Amino acid sequence: MNNILIVSEDDRTIRYQLDDKNIWEVGRPYKDIDPDIKLYSKSISRRHGSFQNIDGYWFYIDNNKKNGTTYNGNRIEPGIGGRVRPVMLRDGDKLVFGGGNGIDEEKKYAVAVYKAEVI
Repeated sequence: MNNILIVSEDDRTIRYQLDDKNIWEVGRPYKDIDPDIKLYSKSISRRHGSFQNIDGYWFYIDNNKKNGTTYNGNRIEPGIGGRVRPVMLRDGDKLVFGGGNGIDEEKKYAVAVYKAEVI
């Protein structure tokens, strides 16, 4: 399996080969914060979330920040007691980072698409 994340923000698109690491931090760089997947929109938190390989499956874990993340059109909500709740990824899943409670077509967001390709 070849697990790829395609991230688009503004006019740039970057492909990440997820299998190169087990954890990929997502966020906005700032001083000593240097995430693996760097996003620059002001609606992105410095430590927004992460992609993690758990027992051979890829998950996205949102850190429940103010502007949040949507997953296939639905906002990722915190679990019981505000805990983070992993979302298991499947081929073609779409995540929008910093979308808040809804997507405003006037604003620009960072968008990621997960691809699970059979080699």
